[in-house]
Amino acid sequence: MKTHLVKQGAYLSQIDNQRGSSVTVDLPVASGGTAQGPTAFELLAMSLNGCIATIFTTMAEKKRLTIEHLEIDLEAKTTDGEMDAIDYTLRVKTTATDQELEKCLELTEKVCPVGRLFHRAGVPFTHCIERL
Repeated sequence: MKTHLVKQGAYLSQIDNQRGSSVTVDLPVASGGTAQGPTAFELLAMSLNGCIATIFTTMAEKKRLTIEHLEIDLEAKTTDGEMDAIDYTLRVKTTATDQELEKCLELTEKVCPVGRLFHRAGVPFTHCIERL
């Protein structure tokens, strides 16, 4: 995996994954940026959220669970610029049982590569599942 960054302003940067996708990162105005994108730190939480959604969907497909709609609200709790804990709510419209959903999410947390980085760093996760 390779990335390429082009600095476009004081703290504004465009980062490309060299597969045709890019993301803009910046600082908030209060920190000297122009708020044209998430901070790199915010992007960590956003990446985790995206990984959980992708891997959960993959695991559900493998288990032949039908997911009609999925939303995830994730909060990265921080102190002094460090992530202390991750708390997320997975909202799903499905015919799967509660047990099937919990098992799918358990597997998701074990397999999600971004989540594994957080776990290795000692950041604990808590979650709940709500039905839509």
